[in-house]
Amino acid sequence: MLRKAIIGLGALALLTGCASAVKTDVDRPGGTSAPTRQPVRVATTCPSSVSNGGRADGQLGGPVPPGATISWVLNCRSTQQAISGKGVWQVLLSERSDGPAEDLLRALAQPDQPPSTGACPAIGAVLPYFVLVDSNGVGYLPRMPLTACGLPQEGAQQALHAMTWRLMSSVPVRQMETPLAAQTGCSSVYKDVFRLEAGSASPAGPAFPWPSPPPTVRICEYASQPDGYEANLLNGRVLNVAQTRAFLNELLGSAAGATCSPERTHTQFAVVSAEQSTGNEWYIELDGCRRVLRPNQTLGQASPSLRRLLAG
Repeated sequence: MLRKAIIGLGALALLTGCASAVKTDVDRPGGTSAPTRQPVRVATTCPSSVSNGGRADGQLGGPVPPGATISWVLNCRSTQQAISGKGVWQVLLSERSDGPAEDLLRALAQPDQPPSTGACPAIGAVLPYFVLVDSNGVGYLPRMPLTACGLPQEGAQQALHAMTWRLMSSVPVRQMETPLAAQTGCSSVYKDVFRLEAGSASPAGPAFPWPSPPPTVRICEYASQPDGYEANLLNGRVLNVAQTRAFLNELLGSAAGATCSPERTHTQFAVVSAEQSTGNEWYIELDGCRRVLRPNQTLGQASPSLRRLLAG
């Protein structure tokens, strides 16, 4: 499967630009860009499909009618924002630039490069969604010229990025993190690693160290779903330096995991990780058999002291 790479536009300035209109009668060199293609008229508002990253599949766009006067450009993009009391949301931004757009129009008029006869990177491209609006208020979705490997040419993207934008609207579309997740730094949903991996792990004593033990760790607690492999966030916190030292002493010294019968299935577990980095995660059952699943796929046993430290 091809890995999709989103062609980002970067952080766009939200400033008011000048309002001069621009003619699109710049030179259009020959190639696959036109003249047989027809202009593609679209609304001068951002479609909800942009929340998926850019243009929908098949939205290639077309040329702007020769002689049309472009008054402004609409840019639609999706980003993530923290909203007070509501967590982190995917937000659809509508931005406007009141020209000049000569550089953008000139870049859009470039022909496609001849198709490559060699190797191309195994990536796709999500095309940015922007609309050229003429003096009559008609919007056109422009076609972006392509490289020899079928990706958007950098010139058009750079010209779009360089324009001055002001924010018209910001619409929350989808919640990405709950308020609790945003507050604790934990994921809202996590895989139940014990159900997925504990069956293939082997009981072992305290033989697996934590390379370069972190000064502080984050503990995220989850409630397992009875009918699946996902778990929902219950709570999370970061231990201070002294608490982390005591906690890691117990965690790294955990004895080999005891035999666990199916009747003692856990309902909650904790994920332990370094506060300032990812990877090297440890998992601890908060009930049931109270085992420790180490990064090297061995099982330890949570001691009473470790359980007290977990309880805070």
